[in-house]
Amino acid sequence: MNLRLGVVGCGAVVRHYHLPGYRAAGNIDVVAFADACVSSAQGAAAMWGGGRVLGDWRELLTAEDVDAVAICVPNVLHATIATAASRAGKHVLVEKPMTSTLAQADALMDEVERSGVVLMPGHTMRFWPPYTAIRDALADGAIGQVTSVRTAYGHGGPPSQSSWHRDRVAAGGGCLLDMGIHLVDAIRAMLERDVTAVSAMVAGPGDVEEDAHALLHFENDLLASLHVSWRVLPCPHHQITVTGTEGVLHFDDMTPPRLRRPSGDWRPVSARTRTNPYEAFARAAQYGERPPVSAEDGRAALAIIDAAYRAAAGGKSVPPAPRRR
Repeated sequence: MNLRLGVVGCGAVVRHYHLPGYRAAGNIDVVAFADACVSSAQGAAAMWGGGRVLGDWRELLTAEDVDAVAICVPNVLHATIATAASRAGKHVLVEKPMTSTLAQADALMDEVERSGVVLMPGHTMRFWPPYTAIRDALADGAIGQVTSVRTAYGHGGPPSQSSWHRDRVAAGGGCLLDMGIHLVDAIRAMLERDVTAVSAMVAGPGDVEEDAHALLHFENDLLASLHVSWRVLPCPHHQITVTGTEGVLHFDDMTPPRLRRPSGDWRPVSARTRTNPYEAFARAAQYGERPPVSAEDGRAALAIIDAAYRAAAGGKSVPPAPRRR
């Protein structure tokens, strides 16, 4: 029997990512769509090919034919809905960030432990084939000891219909929380080590930042840099470079994942396996397996982004010394 899923929030992320992912998974039946904007729920149901349309997400929590909920609403609502779903005994797939604040994340994790449901944050970038290929190559020791990581991810910003992304109350942050948290989670998954310190700078004229740079200091004295931006027009950009003592792994928008040896030779690398995160969530919920992205992973990524915001606000950077005359 497939996992019976109710979707809360039926905007662009559901239409472009979740529904195609659920269909490809093959072990998920979406039985209900809830959105305060009923027309959005109707559109998602039509795209799926069926399912009840609801105007209030609370109706999902008492539905006997709903095993789990997927939470795809503005960030400020994640903790409230996830907590209520957990208390109702529903498994939870929640879009990133898991919650807006660390206090909310800690409270939600306590609630999930009490209820015994599965909670999986939607950190899907770690499953993208280029990242999986690099992670597999690192696990094989392809470049020896990793010495540094450099990443960048940028596009022209959220679509106009997702105006809440630029509202600090609704979103909790700008591009750093929206996109940087994806990179942070993917890097943590690749390196399998924790961050010990963060520095950052952010920029943007609006309520939230539109451009951000952060430097992450990992265990074993390893540095990783990331640049995220909503100002990359007209060509979105995405790249990662992992340097080691015996080679370099790299991919970008125009270059598939490749390994470069000290000799200068390049060769392609590919993932050994591909994981559909939605299929994995359904399997975890049905059979009590640990999800591939845990609540602890979601909390760790949020803590790094929170540290970046605090570092940027604290003015930790030092200006260059002026010329002496």
